[in-house]
Amino acid sequence: MKKLMLCIFTLSITLTSFSQASNSGHFELTVHFDTDIPIETIVPHYFKTSGNVLNSVSYSINKLENSMTLKGYNSYIVNVNFPLLAFMVTSSNIPEHEIKPIETKRFYYLSSHNVSSYTGEQNKHIFFSKKKEHLVIIASQKINHAENVHQTLELNKVHYYDGDPMNLSITNELVKINRL
Repeated sequence: MKKLMLCIFTLSITLTSFSQASNSGHFELTVHFDTDIPIETIVPHYFKTSGNVLNSVSYSINKLENSMTLKGYNSYIVNVNFPLLAFMVTSSNIPEHEIKPIETKRFYYLSSHNVSSYTGEQNKHIFFSKKKEHLVIIASQKINHAENVHQTLELNKVHYYDGDPMNLSITNELVKINRL
């Protein structure tokens, strides 16, 4: 009888200690751009992330506000960061003494730390500009708050990312987000 109780106790401890909490739901996020970056030229992408899957995602644009709203549905393991968003702008110019134009791609990154999904009503202004050259905006929370992430979100704007490369979740799979 003692062996049976010990076996049941060990099994229950093993099952609870190796379990992971997961969740899924709808998200919505609006990103604004300065007028020096025309909204029609921006192509949004995301890097695939293990443990946080965007099951569906699309975007719409607002030309008056020069903004883009991403909406979708994601499934995630709690405390796994939302996938890194990359907004790409392509331009071309012909430098002096050149015949062919040179194509340039500029990326603006939105990295999420301790944010599994963007839920609730957005109250933070996420803004990119060429003038200020904020290439990376890091959205973070001290505590993962799933009900209304936007209420506790902190934004840190940096010119370049010189932090721990493990915190900038770049993988080798970049997925284009389709327009609604």
